[in-house]
Amino acid sequence: MIEQRMTQHSIIIAGGGLGGRFLCLGLQRQGVKAQILEGSDNLNESQLNAKGTALSIWPNAVSALTLVEPELGKKLNVIGAPITRTVVDPGVGKPLREINKPPGVLTMIRWNRLLELLDSYLPPSSINYNHRVEQIETDLQGLTIHIKNKPSITAKLLVGADGLWSKIRPIVLSDQPQTWQRPRFEGQGLWVGLLPPGSRTNQLACELCPSGEGRLFDQGVVFLFDCGEGFRYWRIRLPLSILKEYGLQWQRFAQENSEGIRTTEGKSGVKERLLDLSLKRRWPDKLHELFATMDENLICERGIFVHHVAPRWSLPGYNVVLLGDAAHGTSPVGGQGGAMAFEDGVVLASFLGKIFSESQEPDFQQYQWAISCYEKQRIPRATLVQMMNNVQGRRSFFGGEGQIELAPEENHPLVQEWLAKPDAYRQWQQNFVPFMQLTKESIEENIDIPVVR
Repeated sequence: MIEQRMTQHSIIIAGGGLGGRFLCLGLQRQGVKAQILEGSDNLNESQLNAKGTALSIWPNAVSALTLVEPELGKKLNVIGAPITRTVVDPGVGKPLREINKPPGVLTMIRWNRLLELLDSYLPPSSINYNHRVEQIETDLQGLTIHIKNKPSITAKLLVGADGLWSKIRPIVLSDQPQTWQRPRFEGQGLWVGLLPPGSRTNQLACELCPSGEGRLFDQGVVFLFDCGEGFRYWRIRLPLSILKEYGLQWQRFAQENSEGIRTTEGKSGVKERLLDLSLKRRWPDKLHELFATMDENLICERGIFVHHVAPRWSLPGYNVVLLGDAAHGTSPVGGQGGAMAFEDGVVLASFLGKIFSESQEPDFQQYQWAISCYEKQRIPRATLVQMMNNVQGRRSFFGGEGQIELAPEENHPLVQEWLAKPDAYRQWQQNFVPFMQLTKESIEENIDIPVVR
């Protein structure tokens, strides 16, 4: 653990979410020690930060996870739910559509259970709770990290894995427009929750969505999926421009949250508003009953925020670099947020493992080499996925109700090219094969985004 005095560490990871923990595990497998600074007070509190959240795990995420720890792939399918069938219910009077997937393509898992799974492979001493990074000072010798109500520490490398609302990202992009430093609100509301076994609500959810299945209602507005161990995960997503058409309470809600909906849990009136939405959008009776029986305290209400594409992920001339949502926070459409963080972790751990294999105490230039190689490998791919998700997150409402503003990434040539060939894009996205063992010669040249033919 970090001692209560100025202490020197080689690598500090700011943020103990999935990305930060996975990087720490990847480094551990390379024989490299790292310390995680997590702002929440304990594991339970850090789990509450993602209350009501489940993740979709696609093949590229599984590749990254199992490369670091082969047993992870097997355990994912035990505590999560492999999804082999999704039923799309487009609405009253329209035929159901069925999407079948072979086993191993998609697994749904609760965020907190995946966190616990990663923790089972990490030494408890590597995670320092109640360590909120307040500020960093940089010089060519290293970094001084100031922590709220704790002694400062020094490090050779700081990895900002502190999520969408990162405190490290504004430092890395301090010379860029402020709109690039902080997330942008996409004008969409998101309501999510987990339904535990044993409740009437869960029983209804299981009737609508049996084990190993998912169900989409109302053109994808409502999302209901098995997520393992008897739990069901639900999600509702709609733009404020559409919501305000549904009466005074929704008009008031849209006006009050026009700058962004920050996360609340069990907010007074949220259940009433969702039931009103159900009636006005004519959701099936059993789905309406599901929300009518739901515990309001299990409803998380939030907005969709994303990042503008960053020109770089590191602070020029210093050993500070971003990972995961701090680098490329994206729309949840496409389910690639966690996968991109896991890919980041594998690649960064690989390059850091390389420099530690050459020197027990890498110097400044070696860290700079690892950061540069990491950015060359990751930025093209992660940026394209980020742009595609952001565009698709808005496009999913085109052709329907309301006025939806185009995403800034919409007209990027590569985005247009891949949007025209969704099957080819999906194959490229999911077939990424990460690596752990490197030679310096194998990664000297830049890795560009492949062009669709």
